[in-house]
Amino acid sequence: MWLIRGMWFIRRLLRKKLAATERAFDVDSLGGGRWLSLYTRGPKPKWQKNAELVKSFSEEAYSVAFHPSGLHILVGFADKLRLMNLLMDDIRPYKEFAIKMCRECRFSTGGDKFAAVNGNTIQIYSTYTCENIGNLRGHNGKVRSLHWSPDDTKFVSAGLDGAIYEWSISDFKRQNENVLKSCNYSSVAASPDFNSLFAVGSDRKLKQLENAQILKEFESEVALDVMSKNI
Repeated sequence: MWLIRGMWFIRRLLRKKLAATERAFDVDSLGGGRWLSLYTRGPKPKWQKNAELVKSFSEEAYSVAFHPSGLHILVGFADKLRLMNLLMDDIRPYKEFAIKMCRECRFSTGGDKFAAVNGNTIQIYSTYTCENIGNLRGHNGKVRSLHWSPDDTKFVSAGLDGAIYEWSISDFKRQNENVLKSCNYSSVAASPDFNSLFAVGSDRKLKQLENAQILKEFESEVALDVMSKNI
């Protein structure tokens, strides 16, 4: 399994899982440098990590996403979002997108598309042509979490505006919504059949939603800000 480590960002991202893979990334700080390091992770129980690639950048990294094939990564920098190829001895930029400080990006389950947050808009791109094929608009605040359905026909987003939106990728239109102004959502995930959504936010509650309605709530004594994408 692969572990990608980008040395700058905040510790709360350490628990994130990457869609459709067993890969994970974490981000940490190391002086004033900006680094991406690719690791192989050994078998249980030791989980030893061996650095395979290390690449330094002058810009700050805000988000990282791993392609299901393990051959590409997306990295959101302060000035641009960059699609990079993972080579035998290098992490090489391939394409740049004019998205500043992208704090959330995610490849689709099949890897042929990816979503990137640009302000309050979610932009959908073709991975292989790099064409902007659609835009999802509706959030009134910062979008903090993205999740693709297993067949890539649906998409769900959650934001600090208290909104959870379910989108159709065929026409890029909103299908369902649940808005709770009293909660700033930080993470959303879905069941394998995509019938149930799970979200956490500033109100310290884990919510289960079905058909855009809150079905159950589980209270926590601590703030919940990041969820596994594989439920």
